[in-house]
Amino acid sequence: MLDQEKKFAHRGRLPAPDSGSSISFEPTLSDIGTRAITGVLARGCRRTVTIPKNAPGNDRDLVITTETWTSPELQITMFMETQDLRVGDTTLELENISRADPDRTLFAPPADSRIVDENAEFTVTGGAQPPPPPRPPPPRPVPPARDSPAALTGPAEASPLPCRFIKWSRATRTRLRERGLRAPSF
Repeated sequence: MLDQEKKFAHRGRLPAPDSGSSISFEPTLSDIGTRAITGVLARGCRRTVTIPKNAPGNDRDLVITTETWTSPELQITMFMETQDLRVGDTTLELENISRADPDRTLFAPPADSRIVDENAEFTVTGGAQPPPPPRPPPPRPVPPARDSPAALTGPAEASPLPCRFIKWSRATRTRLRERGLRAPSF
């Protein structure tokens, strides 16, 4: 974290993500094969969540489908498409891939900053910023769903699906609440 006012560059761990809402619905995961995206081979995963009728804010079943195509070689999401009646369709695609190393100066703190290695939790405040909220407890490991490909193949052959899960931002959850809907946590 860069503190420009005091000219410090702090290195340390990021806090755990927000746990989201308390309502959750079991997703269905399916492997949808491989395909080349902008010349890079990617594995596909389809994730479908059905929010049942009469769940808070719903007058009918809502089906949310997300296809994620991830490159095992590059270990990044190449393409993701989400179909969600609440917020519309979203498509994200990685383009103009460069396999060259990025310029190191992009990740370096300014030359007049002093680097401080942090070995414990730390807080950087400046100006009139409020203190950060308390950190949530660490996430609990979740076993694979009974119908997931990892559970069906067994522990010896199990490999993680190339799924990336959507994190609902506080602004999106607020917009959904204003419309009388709730963002599920998965």
